[in-house]
Amino acid sequence: MAGAIAAMAENDCKSAVVAEGKPAALRDLGAYPNSLLAWRSAVKEKYGSEFNSWRYSKDAKVDCVQKDDKQWVCKRTARPCKDVLHKVLDGAAAKIKANCKDEPLSSYGAANRTKRAPRGIDRRLDDRHEQKVRQGVGPSGIKPPAPTSTATR
Repeated sequence: MAGAIAAMAENDCKSAVVAEGKPAALRDLGAYPNSLLAWRSAVKEKYGSEFNSWRYSKDAKVDCVQKDDKQWVCKRTARPCKDVLHKVLDGAAAKIKANCKDEPLSSYGAANRTKRAPRGIDRRLDDRHEQKVRQGVGPSGIKPPAPTSTATR
């Protein structure tokens, strides 16, 4: 079972992408994040945004070197894999697309409503309104006082 899951995860990975970030004076606060931005941009351009997560990539490697001009440059290499969110969304989209052609359309392209909507919020509000009307409750929600008979002697 674990082998099947690992095989499925491997199917969602692409070939390695190499990207070098812009040079910076600081390694950790400049060159390192610059290389991440460059790698994500290269992956998005090549495979799409669903693959540009460094966290889910395989065989990830970062090499940083300081050049002669004291500037740091980092190069990232990794095999981009589809992130979990997009895997879930792709599965949901496949289910939705499979069923949408079964629904009839009106002349305007909207789905025909052949059945009455299931009991929902609107129906419950209507039922409460009818109940209040039967009980004699006014629109403000306050029941008017009962008429009193004043007999004079």
